[in-house]
Amino acid sequence: MRYVLAIMTLATTCAAEDCPLSAAPSLPALSQYAPIDISRLSRFGENTLENEVHSALFALPSYGVFDHLAFSVDGETVVLRGQVLHPVLRGDAANVVATIPGVCRVVNLITFLPDSPADNRIRLAVDSVIYANPSMSRYASVGGGGAVHIVVQGGKVSLEGEVASNADARRAAELASTAPGVMSLTNHMTTGH
Repeated sequence: MRYVLAIMTLATTCAAEDCPLSAAPSLPALSQYAPIDISRLSRFGENTLENEVHSALFALPSYGVFDHLAFSVDGETVVLRGQVLHPVLRGDAANVVATIPGVCRVVNLITFLPDSPADNRIRLAVDSVIYANPSMSRYASVGGGGAVHIVVQGGKVSLEGEVASNADARRAAELASTAPGVMSLTNHMTTGH
């Protein structure tokens, strides 16, 4: 049990000169109440640390269409959340965030998705029906593997990310539900402003 907890919460601390122990209490960061999905920009306002974390995570080369990453910032602590298919992405996310000036602690709650043949077939089928559709193909070239992120676990599909309109979010869900093997579908897609 201890081993599982150690893997689930990896904490990284930065150098003492960057994070004084007796610093005055800071105002709460804007994202501490709701994780920010890195597929979209923060709507809570301009926060330099949030923007830097977002940019660093979004630029990770192993972040793809079958991964979902989110984070929250509480002062100098960044909590990473989400599900990833590629094991290297979990460590890369924590490492890149730990190097951002002003980040003193990283709590890594990112979990791994199963790399099962059945789930892989569903991933590919959902990807194909969404991005092959003429009205959705424009989202395929958005950074991080595409605007629509497809998270599959045990036949259950969750759509994450941001599209331009509610109609596109509904269309992505409708298309995904037609893919063979999908047992249930949750649509967490949001729309840009």
